[in-house]
Amino acid sequence: LWCAPSADSFEQGVINAVNHSGDSDSTGLIAGHLLGIQYGSVAIPARWYEKLELRDVIEHVAKDIESVPRDFSGYGGDFDSQVEQAYPHH
Repeated sequence: LWCAPSADSFEQGVINAVNHSGDSDSTGLIAGHLLGIQYGSVAIPARWYEKLELRDVIEHVAKDIESVPRDFSGYGGDFDSQVEQAYPHH
């Protein structure tokens, strides 16, 4: 938690969060979420995502998440059916 409010940028905060001997993937995840809220996705350095594996899939899922109506329940309805068709679970 310290890495996010003490950072001067998204990049600095994430780097600080993952460069230690502890559970760095978890601290990077938490710091990245908090820094993303603070700085937005435009603050992510381009070199971090230009060669990101499955970038198109990740961006597609992110856009879908952003467009989810607030009344999504997961228990039926037209929109719920669309989500289940786009992201079938096995």
